[in-house]
Amino acid sequence: MLTLTRLATTHSDAPDLAARVELDQSGTNFVYTLFNEEPVASSWHVSNWHLEVGAPFQVLATPPGWSFATDYATYVDWFSTDTEEPYPHDVAPGDSLAGFALGAVVDTPEPLSYVALSWEHGSTAPGPSVMASVNSPSVISFAAIILNVLASADRFEFSVQGIPSLQYAVEVSTDLTQWAQVMTGTSPFTFQESPLVSPGARFFRVRYVDSFGEVSDQLE
Repeated sequence: MLTLTRLATTHSDAPDLAARVELDQSGTNFVYTLFNEEPVASSWHVSNWHLEVGAPFQVLATPPGWSFATDYATYVDWFSTDTEEPYPHDVAPGDSLAGFALGAVVDTPEPLSYVALSWEHGSTAPGPSVMASVNSPSVISFAAIILNVLASADRFEFSVQGIPSLQYAVEVSTDLTQWAQVMTGTSPFTFQESPLVSPGARFFRVRYVDSFGEVSDQLE
């Protein structure tokens, strides 16, 4: 989802914008710098960028003259708030802008997509855009673990330890091919079966449930 103060769209035959995003990570803080690598004589100034995110987060900082829109879980859109020429807070060719900061619930990154968009100064038209990837907070790369397994003739239980307050699903299989969901819970929680539902060997796994209630394809 893109939230823009100036509608920055491009024609399909436009060249890619020469721009990139770099990450400086410290623990759960993800701080991004936006670079406009267009030639100095170019009229294409970066006015918006969109970042995909894979974990709950807060926006810790936004540069002056910029604002943001987000769902605090899957994306953040940063955009210049300038509405009239000369659009002083756009990132000019050859310049960079630091201070786009997220604070996430995890310190694990995953390469996710971003899109940088430009505005052609001196006109009323958008410039080109570029899509690439940069490390972004991700719960997919944070593995939940099964602890304190207890098994007896009539009882089976274990504890699930993932990211506190996030949802996880417990699934069971008899053949490691077909899986059925038997429980969801908020980490940390305990799965318990007493009496046992069925005899014989069974396999259990835990998977992350995203903010939309969808079970991740990534095994935990």
